[in-house]
Amino acid sequence: MNASQPSKVVPWIAGLGFVWAGMSLGVCFLASPVKFAAPSLSMTTALEVGRLTFAVFHKVQGVLALVLVGVLAVWGTRKGWLLGGGVIALWVAQVVGIMPVLDRQTAAVLQGGSTAMTLLHFGYVGAETLKLALLIALAVVATRAQTLRARASSVAPAYDPARSHAAESDEASPRPA
Repeated sequence: MNASQPSKVVPWIAGLGFVWAGMSLGVCFLASPVKFAAPSLSMTTALEVGRLTFAVFHKVQGVLALVLVGVLAVWGTRKGWLLGGGVIALWVAQVVGIMPVLDRQTAAVLQGGSTAMTLLHFGYVGAETLKLALLIALAVVATRAQTLRARASSVAPAYDPARSHAAESDEASPRPA
């Protein structure tokens, strides 16, 4: 990895973390609960809209996860991989473990079954909350790394006695005319 790569990649990680977190807040914590509070929206319609929304949202998150892996492959800090890996692991758990069961429950409700919320809904919300925290932490860590890198490059170089001595000896030695 060359020295210029981190400074180019870090803003991508921060932006990706903040955008993904914003999408998560909008879809999971705002739009989904609100649609069930709309008095003119039937339960059937709300469930159908929710199913479609989450199907599309999980595909978008899949693309974001691939981009995150690509960017981390370049940046590749331990913190970045831990936070990013946690985000991706939670997304996989939601898509593979939780959503198929919730989708079957939604299908049953659409066929006239019980509309009661299950523990899996709370599991999904818990995973989404943790994923949101990891995304924000990833973005903050990347932003902080970028800020520290910028500060370090703007600070005068530290005193180096060997350089200072070499410069003094160059000044003392006669120069050819």
